[in-house]
Amino acid sequence: MSDSSTTEVYILVVANTATLDEDYSVSGGQLTTGTSTTATITGLDDLLVDPGETIDIYGFGIIYHLEDNGILVPDVVEYGPETVTIIDDDPAVTVQYGASGYTVTEGGSVGVTVSLSADPERQVVVPIEATSGRYSGVPSSVTFTGGGATSQTFTVTVANDSLYQGDQTASLSFGSLPAGVSAGGQATATLTIVDDDPAPTLTLTASPSSVDEDASATSLSVAWALSGSTLAEQRSETVGVSNGTASSSDYTATSASITLSAQATSGTASVSLDPTSDSAYEGNETVVVGVGTTDLTVNTSTVTIVDGEPDVTVQYGASGYTVTEGGSV
Repeated sequence: MSDSSTTEVYILVVANTATLDEDYSVSGGQLTTGTSTTATITGLDDLLVDPGETIDIYGFGIIYHLEDNGILVPDVVEYGPETVTIIDDDPAVTVQYGASGYTVTEGGSVGVTVSLSADPERQVVVPIEATSGRYSGVPSSVTFTGGGATSQTFTVTVANDSLYQGDQTASLSFGSLPAGVSAGGQATATLTIVDDDPAPTLTLTASPSSVDEDASATSLSVAWALSGSTLAEQRSETVGVSNGTASSSDYTATSASITLSAQATSGTASVSLDPTSDSAYEGNETVVVGVGTTDLTVNTSTVTIVDGEPDVTVQYGASGYTVTEGGSV
């Protein structure tokens, strides 16, 4: 190869995992004649958290040699990659509810707070999810604009009524959170709705009111009546027999289910009571006809098990006895 002038051309190619014109821009470095070239890479500010995005930079040099026969022969030199990391200046934040639980009485309202751990310095939309219930005011999301505010409060309202539902609960949580936002320690909250209507009264009357200990199983007709507040929803209660002064060894019994509603306020159920016959004197004992665990006010009914052994009395044969010394009586 003869001596000749050498021309060097550098082409700077930028390949990237970030997105051009969204995460960064490039100027220069595309084609320059000479011994060097410069490309300027500028990170672009956005409202997203993009941790760990990178740009890979490759350099290519093409050197042309003039051969003796007058032909230019290129030699290609490759350099790289060099990796440039774009450091995100948008802070990662956590979001949580201001309390684990909120309580509101019928006809009232309560403020529910959603807080970020720091100013996000960008707009952040936090989706809100809630189970169904008789309340209003829970938004589908709350928005933080990045202007320094780190908490938002929405108001939950419960309408008043004259129906009895009992206290009820609903759950608040977050939906799918945006990038750079994670759930904090209080990611859920419980909303408790306090019913201000008194519980209705369920009155039970069993018939017959007594059975003999030695009798076979007896069917008790239990009349029931619901009074006071109106039930908001239909419900079932279980009528059964429990110990009064009698113990569980003194009888066996069955139970029955009754259905209560705003329309069904009275009716009759049937349960069986089978006293245990024995030869021990126990006196009359009682059992209680009532319902299982319930939030209603219950007036129970008492049934007497009449002891099969008769009552007896004991006494001395006379009011007084006389005996002389040395004698007996």
